[in-house]
Amino acid sequence: MNIINGFSLPFDYAALKKAADLIYEGGPILSLYVLDSDYYLFCWADCDNDINRWMIFRSTLEKLRSYINGKVSLLHLLMNNPDGFVRFADYDGVGEFPVRVVAVSVKEIPEDYLPAEDSLFTFGITDEIRDVLFPEDYKVSVPEKERSLFFSLVEKLGWRPSAAAL
Repeated sequence: MNIINGFSLPFDYAALKKAADLIYEGGPILSLYVLDSDYYLFCWADCDNDINRWMIFRSTLEKLRSYINGKVSLLHLLMNNPDGFVRFADYDGVGEFPVRVVAVSVKEIPEDYLPAEDSLFTFGITDEIRDVLFPEDYKVSVPEKERSLFFSLVEKLGWRPSAAAL
């Protein structure tokens, strides 16, 4: 693993709420967390026998939507995040997350930790992603007297209705 020398930035990781795994391949690779109206991406970067290393950076809702829709790359999100820095968080899988955190300017991120230039989102948009990033696009309002017809149609189509959508 690369040695990362940066600066300390206090942050309450316990306050973050996990919203969705954007990329999951045998474990989370890119996860979305929310704190109030701020969106944080946790991007797995490296590991050794004891530690997993994550890059943590903030994004805007608009840029996240652009990423999910394949219009900008993960590299673009990382390098153009609103803070201009990324936190590297090391976790040994025991106890509280993280064990060690340092922050560095985006210009100081080791090259082998950077996503590829063509790192576009090419995965399926899950219900969790949709609920967080595109909630207004997928809400359905069904009048009370038509709900039984709506639910029978939904069942025939194999969809999962959400009470929140009604």
